[in-house]
Amino acid sequence: MNDPGEIEVSPNSSLSSAVAVAGGPTGDAALSRVEFIRLSEEGAIERQEVDLRNLSDDIQVQEGDVVIVPERNSSSILEWAGRILTPFNSLFTIFQRIDQLSR
Repeated sequence: MNDPGEIEVSPNSSLSSAVAVAGGPTGDAALSRVEFIRLSEEGAIERQEVDLRNLSDDIQVQEGDVVIVPERNSSSILEWAGRILTPFNSLFTIFQRIDQLSR
């Protein structure tokens, strides 16, 4: 999703509407494998895989529901490595700046 994180949707909104409110799917979203997670009244975790490729569904979201839109597996190994290494790159930059300041 273009704007991931906690969002508020109006009552009786559909799952696809919630995705739209979050900025809509990105170009590499795997809309055929959207995970919908809800905590039941009994405290059990209910998971459901939903196909939102046509951006239409009849699931009404409730407060506390979690929606996960995964990325397609078609990413190249370089893109995957970049996602993994990006946090380390930021740390490396911070350490470089600290080293420069200490000189």
